[in-house]
Amino acid sequence: MELRRYWEIIKARGWLVVALPLLVLLFSLLTYEPKPPMSAYDLRYSVAFTPTYLEEMSTDPALAAVQATEYIVDDLTGALPGTVFGEMVAARLPQSTLDELRAGGEMTDGEVIVNTILPERIEKTHRLLSISFATPTDELTMPLADAFKATIAEDLTPWLEALWSVAPIKMELVSEEGPYDSREGLPPLVEIALRLFIATVAAVAIAFLLDYLDRTIRNREEVEAIIGPVLGEIPSE
Repeated sequence: MELRRYWEIIKARGWLVVALPLLVLLFSLLTYEPKPPMSAYDLRYSVAFTPTYLEEMSTDPALAAVQATEYIVDDLTGALPGTVFGEMVAARLPQSTLDELRAGGEMTDGEVIVNTILPERIEKTHRLLSISFATPTDELTMPLADAFKATIAEDLTPWLEALWSVAPIKMELVSEEGPYDSREGLPPLVEIALRLFIATVAAVAIAFLLDYLDRTIRNREEVEAIIGPVLGEIPSE
């Protein structure tokens, strides 16, 4: 009975359940502007920490080195999207490239570089570290990729050694991919489908709210709920 009652509520205001998703669909189609793809680049590094062999060590030096390496990789996932690393990379790029990446925004050179990094795609797997970044064009991505690789090879390792007060730390490039087209956000069809789903749920919720606020007596059950048993009724047809 409850399901039948719910269906009657939806059917009574079917125009709303249909109209709202249609309006959302029409609005989505009229305002849709495909975003131009970004030029992305992926770098994957192996991080290694050379074990130190000392007398009277209570742990295996090789095992301690592996554990220390994982701590270093953890630190790198937070350091790479930071402005310190960004300033290191920016120092290797010509000002004209930085100005193009800045695109008129008020950012420091380090913030410009950080803005290109895709933080959701910085991944770590034990002693492997992946970093991705994107720019509007391949012409900007390639020199940025060279600056990233040079900075990691020549500047980042000494910085880590000073930070941890140990040496040597090695970061070896194991793979790179790019430039390739990358689009931010959900695919267009998925985004529109998600909007339609939300609009449909909202329309059904509004239909139930309107039914709750409507004090009109519509059937025998509602009359009996108010005044008691009904002895007779006039057919609706």
